[in-house]
Amino acid sequence: MHKMKTVRLTILLVLLVLLVFLKTGQSGDFVKYAVQVHEDGTATWQITQVLDVNSSIDSWNDFQERILSLVNVAENLTGREMSILQESLQMGITISWETRSKTVVYTFTWVNFTVVNGNQETIGDVFGVTDFFTRLYGDGSLQLSYPESCAVVQVSPVPNEQDNASRTFTWYRTVDFITGKPKIVLRFGQSELAAGPSGALLASVGLGMVAVASSIMAVVYLVKKRKATKTKSSGADELTLVESEENKILEVLKANGRPMQQSLIVEKCGFSKAKASQLLKALEQRGIVRRYKRGRDKIVVLTSKKEEKT
Repeated sequence: MHKMKTVRLTILLVLLVLLVFLKTGQSGDFVKYAVQVHEDGTATWQITQVLDVNSSIDSWNDFQERILSLVNVAENLTGREMSILQESLQMGITISWETRSKTVVYTFTWVNFTVVNGNQETIGDVFGVTDFFTRLYGDGSLQLSYPESCAVVQVSPVPNEQDNASRTFTWYRTVDFITGKPKIVLRFGQSELAAGPSGALLASVGLGMVAVASSIMAVVYLVKKRKATKTKSSGADELTLVESEENKILEVLKANGRPMQQSLIVEKCGFSKAKASQLLKALEQRGIVRRYKRGRDKIVVLTSKKEEKT
């Protein structure tokens, strides 16, 4: 009877928070880490960061330096050689004017992320790096998926969710994951779970306010997911906006009549450094401009393909 009352209270609190959240339409920053572990010890990471539309974000170089620095520290800690597949590094930005938010998705593949020994794969030693997730993009939810050919021998700490069909564990807060001294042990060549926790939402109802906080995080995630779906539907408007911003840069280059410093383009267009870098990179990839380093700045040159944008 006591447990039933606790469950009802938890549900009531979650519904109240959800009501306030939906009514105000306001929320803080949101980060989700999705990690797909592979049989060869590599892991594909996708980090989704949702921010206010006016918030600053990492530049392409900042993103690379952040990831490579973390891998270097993890390599020194574990004594295993590690690297990031250069071709796997990706960064995408989507802006939703309806929700006044922008979503940044970072993707990369971490080589030698796990320990593979015989028919066993162990995940966890890299998380011993001090401030692991702070070195990335802060506290958020963590979703870890394992190969179809593996069975779970051990998983710690107990996940908030476990989906055996999709072979996925979810922790609502990375801070709880880290303090739980993470260790996941997998065994190859088995189709069923050898051991592990049930798929319960929480280890016990007696977790009290921890359960409430975790539930609230889940609600926020679902609402954000719904907003992200709406954002996709406005893709045509966002594409038009990007094209307009690219054209602004090209007009400045044409008016100048000669190569320009990237910092001067930032000043003339009124963009942030990160925004200008992103737009110029897209133009450079399509061969419309060329860039080369000069001191701490870059020189931007308009190529013969400029007609494609005018």
